Amino acid sequence: MSVTIKRFDAFEVTVGGELKEGGSRETAVEITAASEVVFDFQATVADNYQVETLWQNAAPMTDFDFLWFISDQDVYLELVLDRATVPSYRSFKVAANVPFCMATDDMVAVQLTEGAAEGAAVNQIDQINCKRDVADAIGDAQVRLVLLT
Repeated sequence: MSVTIKRFDAFEVTVGGELKEGGSRETAVEITAASEVVFDFQATVADNYQVETLWQNAAPMTDFDFLWFISDQDVYLELVLDRATVPSYRSFKVAANVPFCMATDDMVAVQLTEGAAEGAAVNQIDQINCKRDVADAIGDAQVRLVLLT
């Protein structure tokens, strides 16, 4: 049985006296997950340069339709493709207290090709790692990863 995730997302900023805004606080974007399987994981990511594995594609959740991540400290989130063969890594910084969201586990592990379909290059994320890339007095990061499929 599928489930519907409702995500509310909006921003506003005033620059030079002009208001810029996008999204909606009232109308949700609806994302459908194929089943009712939920992975809700909380972890402490130490401020000592260690990589913490948050999720791997294993039963009962071998893929996902929705990802939501938050951390109380700046961290690097690493998405791994082809973990079992020749891994490909995509890492990026997630700012403290700013949720990160994806509505698919599909990624392209190569440079996009103009004028051609990327079908053969599309792959699924099969591992998610996190790293606090600093050792400071602020301390460890408390993170939460929610996946639905």
